[in-house]
Amino acid sequence: VSATEERPSVPANVDAAIRKALEKLPADRFTSAQEFVRALGDEHFRYGETVAVGVGVAVGPWKRLSIGLASLATVLTLTLVWSFFGESGPVRHTLRYTIPLPKEGESEGLYFHYHLSPDGQYVAVNGVIEQAGGIFVRALNSLEWRHLSGTPTDDFFWSPDSRSLAFFDAQKLRRVSVGGGPVQDIADIGLGSGVSGTWRGGESGTWSRDDVIVFAPADGGPVFSVPAAGGEPLALTTVEPGVSHRYPAFLPDGQHFLYTSEGGSSPGIHVASLDDPVGQLLLPDPSSAVFAPGAYGRRAGHLIFVRDGRLMAQPFDPNALELRGDAFVLAERASWGENWAAAVSVSDSGILTYLGGRNRLTDSRLVWFDRSGTVLATEGSTGPLSPVSLSPDESMAAVVRTAPLGTGGDVWLRNLDRGLEQPFTFDSAVPVVGNVVWSPDGSRIAFSSPASESTELYIADVTASGTGEPIFTNGNPKILTDWSGDGYLLYTEIHPETGADLWYLRPDGSATGNVEPVSFRTDQFDTSFGQVSPDGRWIAYVSNETGSYEVWVQAFPSGTGKWRISGGESGTGTTQQPRWSRDGSELFYVTGSGGKPTMMAAQVRTPPSPGLSPVVDPQPLFEVRVNGWTPVTGTFYYDVSGDGERFLINVVDSATEPVIHVVVNWEEIFSGGR
Repeated sequence: VSATEERPSVPANVDAAIRKALEKLPADRFTSAQEFVRALGDEHFRYGETVAVGVGVAVGPWKRLSIGLASLATVLTLTLVWSFFGESGPVRHTLRYTIPLPKEGESEGLYFHYHLSPDGQYVAVNGVIEQAGGIFVRALNSLEWRHLSGTPTDDFFWSPDSRSLAFFDAQKLRRVSVGGGPVQDIADIGLGSGVSGTWRGGESGTWSRDDVIVFAPADGGPVFSVPAAGGEPLALTTVEPGVSHRYPAFLPDGQHFLYTSEGGSSPGIHVASLDDPVGQLLLPDPSSAVFAPGAYGRRAGHLIFVRDGRLMAQPFDPNALELRGDAFVLAERASWGENWAAAVSVSDSGILTYLGGRNRLTDSRLVWFDRSGTVLATEGSTGPLSPVSLSPDESMAAVVRTAPLGTGGDVWLRNLDRGLEQPFTFDSAVPVVGNVVWSPDGSRIAFSSPASESTELYIADVTASGTGEPIFTNGNPKILTDWSGDGYLLYTEIHPETGADLWYLRPDGSATGNVEPVSFRTDQFDTSFGQVSPDGRWIAYVSNETGSYEVWVQAFPSGTGKWRISGGESGTGTTQQPRWSRDGSELFYVTGSGGKPTMMAAQVRTPPSPGLSPVVDPQPLFEVRVNGWTPVTGTFYYDVSGDGERFLINVVDSATEPVIHVVVNWEEIFSGGR
């Protein structure tokens, strides 16, 4: 309602000035109190002078009081306007508080991303709480989280008007109203172009004021554009082999956008436009970045990103597309999302939110548990997330140590008897990704590396530290998952058309150059975590052919017969990481039952008749904060002792619960960076 509608005597120019002063976006408001006064057009008002009201007639006490209150209101209005819109007026107060992640019962909230709405009214996260999985929304002035039914736990992003959320659901891009209601399809996004070497997974997207969506699909490659109303996605950027473009974020003009290039000759944060997607490098940091508009209507704002685990800001002019000044620290310790995206959001109204507390990427450690979940011992100190694999004689554990924002790391071998850990590989040109697998006799290890423009499989002698020798390479990403007793190397390969597929080969053919991989499962479904049973008769793996990631068992290598093992547990969540006991009597796996990761154990038997499953009766053992990852990669974060009585698990440190930090008028704290 306008001031003129409330009181017809208010002049039109005053009504227009009030409307302009109350615009939502700082750039649309007055840049100074003087400009506001000029717009009012009253000769009595001068900023910096005493406000006087001249009257030519005698007035009574009530009239004088009315005039005095009106004068006081004018002074207060000018002060308020100057405080909020003046270039050099009084500093606005900042407000800090925290919001706990949604949590019910024993839910950990470990898998939550979050995003602040552009208008600063809502914060949204995704994950699993009790029986409900998907997106949860909370108004900043509320204490309640609300579940949006029909949404998955995949990533999402806001519409520019803060009324809708777009989200990724399998191979579709969809949308839902912030108030809930029916889910609508935007586009079939399928799989991206595929990317070798630095593939990480995880979707990301951004939505412009012109209703254009730019997104990065789960398997890497270029970023794509599609109308928010629906249509056919078109590739925007061009990628080199082994390169992935991720984390697009629109600038205010709705034409230019930020994105992060992973790998290749120009890694880091780039800026490009819908008309000219070639772009230019802004910062070499491998983090995602968001743009925070400047306060007081300034055209320049800040890029916010993560560097060495710190939340950083650097002045940036979105019109000239240039950085202005040096980067400065916003928070010494800031968590980021599962796929190396900076867990930070900014609103148009000057609110900053970021994730703090426990970080599942850096606050992990190896812990021994018994079958009841009792902690038996810890191995080493808290450090970065790492897969783990026990040697056949259980004297050593192989782990991969990597920087939180790195594309790979080195193999380290930990002597479990002596409690010592030493690096095994040192070659920076051969970074290690995914699992390390042991040969059946424990004399060799194998691993994969995104070297050059391809992914290579390496085998190294345990007694001689070093990279070893490559045995097989092609242009698709590969993650090793097992070295069977029969001498097969099993791996997951990410194909641009079929997604995650299960392959195996015999490394002994490397002496003659005749290493021929064999496809076990190549279809439209994701298949990963391949593990051959100790007797060589069966293979356990994870597939999403039912719509959820579940554990399956099949005859090996013939592939005859197929049985789903998981799926009977209560609750929701992803099932992954199947491992056989060394004597072949049990099959273990992890399931996210109701948001509480649970270690499961199923009995292995000789089928009493053909057509019956060799694995039956899965039972929960204990709940544990086991680290997990996207099931597509097939990375193992635990291993089991030979007798099946002890579990070495990479768990998330529970010392500090993750929280969302909220800072209102955040720029005032960091004026030195302006």
